[in-house]
Amino acid sequence: MPAAPVDWDFIYCLIIDRTGWSWEYIDDQMDIPRLLKMNRYWRTNPPVREMVQAYLGIAADDDKPARQDSNVDELIALFGGIGGKI
Repeated sequence: MPAAPVDWDFIYCLIIDRTGWSWEYIDDQMDIPRLLKMNRYWRTNPPVREMVQAYLGIAADDDKPARQDSNVDELIALFGGIGGKI
């Protein structure tokens, strides 16, 4: 079964929301290994907005895709050796 396509818009918006970076900055500075490291950090140190949202019981948007890192190995393999950037 083929993997679902990566929702790059969602990933960019998540990074923008969590960091305040611009779309262009992410294009220039972010790559998949950095994203994976940042996601690992955010799992144990979530951004304040997400902690407040959870504390107040505000549900996440239903349109949000399932976990984006579920097929990370496939994504890395896709970009392997070509120096691809997000």
